[in-house]
Amino acid sequence: MIFHGRLEERVKEYSLKDVIKHPIQYSKWDGIQEIFSDLNYESLFKKNKFKSALNDLFIFASFGLSTIPHELLHAITNTITGGKNNEIVINKLYGGDLAELIDPELKSRWLFPIFGGHVDIANYGSELAKYATGLSPYIMTPLGIFLLKEAKKRKSLPLAFLGSGALTSHVGAVIGDFANTGKNIISDTFKFLGVDAYNDDNWLIRIPIMMGGIYLGAKIASFSYRFFKSSINSLQDIFEDKTKLY
Repeated sequence: MIFHGRLEERVKEYSLKDVIKHPIQYSKWDGIQEIFSDLNYESLFKKNKFKSALNDLFIFASFGLSTIPHELLHAITNTITGGKNNEIVINKLYGGDLAELIDPELKSRWLFPIFGGHVDIANYGSELAKYATGLSPYIMTPLGIFLLKEAKKRKSLPLAFLGSGALTSHVGAVIGDFANTGKNIISDTFKFLGVDAYNDDNWLIRIPIMMGGIYLGAKIASFSYRFFKSSINSLQDIFEDKTKLY
């Protein structure tokens, strides 16, 4: 893989209780590396000498799977929480033309490959709705974790492909939705203290807010991923224990 997930030896098993009790510890940056580690399923390509490149290709292609539901979750969440959307844009590279053909309200445009699309939001229903709208697509992350676990267990490439999309979207959000959430937390804190960070007179504050947003974004990405992963593990353990009783 381009980002070799070689943390298997260093990543210790952890429980949901561990993550909840020690949020700072489980929000460290190595959580991002752990996602790449989980995205490593080169073994499913058996003895193919190009398995590393094929793994990367599958991950990149799978990103397109989550693009449309990702943007729709942003848009739907904003709408049901009282906000309004101007338009929903899907990258042509990830099926934007087909999406627009199916639903003309979805707009197809060429965007930089790391961007699946975006929602042009006119307004949010509330401050809380702003955060809910930004983070709503990551309800897909637990599904991605589960599918990848099952893929490695069953040695299934189709399941690995399906699961990769949600995880790729999660790690990409470090510089996207999670960073934006971090930025909002910082700017809203300034606002609470009576400082409008986006006032022209305070333009110098925007640089540390942006950098702080990326820093917090990585923390949010790491913690949320480990929270979801430990939750899935706990649920599977409970289900397996109950199954053994019958």
